[in-house]
Amino acid sequence: MQDSEFTHHPVVEALDEAIDALTWMREQGTKQVPIDPAVWRAFITLPPKDDPRQLPSVSPVSEAEQTPAQAKRQMETLQGAISACRGCGYAGDKRLLGTGSIYHPEVMIVNGACPDGDSPLARHSRLEGEAGELLRKMLGAIGLELTQCYVTSAMKCPVSGRPDAAALTTCSEFLRREVRTVQPRAILVLGAVAAKALFGQGLASTGEVGRWYLFDGHVPVLALHHPARILMLDETLAKPLKAECWAALLALQKRLKDR
Repeated sequence: MQDSEFTHHPVVEALDEAIDALTWMREQGTKQVPIDPAVWRAFITLPPKDDPRQLPSVSPVSEAEQTPAQAKRQMETLQGAISACRGCGYAGDKRLLGTGSIYHPEVMIVNGACPDGDSPLARHSRLEGEAGELLRKMLGAIGLELTQCYVTSAMKCPVSGRPDAAALTTCSEFLRREVRTVQPRAILVLGAVAAKALFGQGLASTGEVGRWYLFDGHVPVLALHHPARILMLDETLAKPLKAECWAALLALQKRLKDR
């Protein structure tokens, strides 16, 4: 939604919360939610594909080239701050720190909220097992290896369910600092929580997968359906989601080649 005098109106904020809740339920595998047809039509009405709008970006950063040693020191400082953070009720001893290439990777992959534990849902959310393998296959199909990527979590502590506003705000600042430290060529966000952490407002997966947005005015961002969501659906329901992801990945491949 474009910023206007109504952006922070209580009704608009309530609708944003409802959309976030429905998106979260969908990503966790909920297939049916009773809803009035007229209300549903209003939620799924999307702007034209050529709509030039962009999500709000934060202040641009300097594009001065950093050295690998500088990137390493910056990341160590940032990870130390994440590990020491006690800014919300989820804060504990465990932290979900990024992995992979920290020096100008081809792609930065931002996961959403990751529950702790050993349940299938928790493992899928953390991109372990089948979910991680599906992500590797998706990237491999466009000639991209995980070793060329930096993978991180939007929420820096294990979170079950939708993260509360305080936690999201705290982790969002860490995530933005992480992007500026890593300086990726492009960003993939997996699901609504990851998108909201990066931009301050959510992306509804079904109309936004395959659309380009910009972070800091110059880093291209694409949203994908989370691999966990695809795995939790039967083949009939998963097929259109896979098709949307494939089209988005082809667009990413072209973007990386053209830059």
